[in-house]
Amino acid sequence: MVLSCFAQCLGNEGIVLAAFLANASSIFCRVGTDEDKLKSDFIKDDSINAKPMRRCHDTIKEFKDCLWTELNISTPPFWRWNHSLCTELDRQLKNIILSCLSENAAIFSGNDKVGYEVALSGQNGQSHPSCYFLTFGQKQGRVNFSEILSLAVPYLVCVMRFDFESICP
Repeated sequence: MVLSCFAQCLGNEGIVLAAFLANASSIFCRVGTDEDKLKSDFIKDDSINAKPMRRCHDTIKEFKDCLWTELNISTPPFWRWNHSLCTELDRQLKNIILSCLSENAAIFSGNDKVGYEVALSGQNGQSHPSCYFLTFGQKQGRVNFSEILSLAVPYLVCVMRFDFESICP
């Protein structure tokens, strides 16, 4: 992912994407009253757990150091992507993400007992009970996951919804 981004002059963006994907299973949003939130390790304004953010920051630094020492690649001092503008860079980044996650794409079978079918392998699995959209009683058509937990019932772990149409317009 990082080298694909560097090939498209999106080096900083690739490093950040890789760092966040590597830590995705531990990034979560805290809910509750402001008093409850202040009692925990927490970034109050954004409601995002601070420990994974520190881990992502450290991972970004390690990626940059490794690229420089091992491959003699320096990261540019600027960002090309701007979150407030919809440009061709959005499509490029989305395509890079999708190409890196294609092995872990799954589609809901339409049957609650069967669950999701992994696109490349055909293996079936259920969304792990901790999956965020199950909390809201939802089933998603297309998802991406980090791994399959092999138990009596295989579970897809760290499941997130994706909308193919919004990824590839």
